[in-house]
Amino acid sequence: MSGDPAVEEQRGDQQSREMDADRSKESTDIHEKDPQGAPETGEGPLPEEESWTAVDPSMVENLSIGLLEICLPSLQKSKSSLDDLLQNQQFLTESVQQENSKFADCRDIEELSKTMNQSRKYHTKLINLKKEMNFLSDKGVKLKRRALKIQQQKQKEDLQRVQQRMREQEREKMLEAKVVKRSQSPT
Repeated sequence: MSGDPAVEEQRGDQQSREMDADRSKESTDIHEKDPQGAPETGEGPLPEEESWTAVDPSMVENLSIGLLEICLPSLQKSKSSLDDLLQNQQFLTESVQQENSKFADCRDIEELSKTMNQSRKYHTKLINLKKEMNFLSDKGVKLKRRALKIQQQKQKEDLQRVQQRMREQEREKMLEAKVVKRSQSPT
C-alpha cells in the first residue's frame, strides 16, 4: 500500500484479472465435485481440518486482495469523511471558543459601561458640587463685603456718637464755663 492512486489502480486491475481467473478455475473445480463437496476421485468428504490445510495460499492472497479492493474504497471514503468531520469539529470548536471570548468581552464591556455610567454620575455630582462651592464662595465674598460695610458703618456711627458726645461735652463745658464766669465777676 504505497498510497499512490495510479499504482494502486494498476495493482487492482492486475488483482482483479487474477481473481477472475481463480474464480473460473474454482467454478470448474466445483462442477467436478459431487453434490456433497467431495472430489470425484472417490475419496469422500474431507475432514474439516484437512479442508483448511488444503486451501491454496495464492487463493487466500487473491481473496484477501479482492476483499481489500471491495472494502478499501469505502474505508477510504469513510476515512476522508472522518477527516472532514474532525476538521469541521475543530472548526466548530474554534468558533465556539471565539464566541465564548466574545461573550467574555461583552461582560467586560458591560462592566466598562457600568463603570462609565458611575463615572458620569460622579462627574455630574462633582460639577454640581463645584457650582455649589462657587455659589457659596460668591455668597461668602458678598457676605464679607456686607460685613465690612456694616462694620465700617458701625465704626462711622460709633465715631459720630463719640464726636457727638464730645460736642455735647464741649457744649456742656462751654455752658458751665459761662455760668462760672458770671459767678466770679463782681457786679
